[in-house]
Amino acid sequence: MLDFIGIDLAINATTLLRFCHLLEMHAQNQRIFEEINASLA
Repeated sequence: MLDFIGIDLAINATTLLRFCHLLEMHAQNQRIFEEINASLA
């Protein structure tokens, strides 16, 4: 993960988890997946 996006999960796991929870709480995770899928298509 560090090489791919520059995040060392050993250090930033809590921050990444909080970010994921915020996305879910505000229903943004589905929107992000739709944007990614549209870009890949």
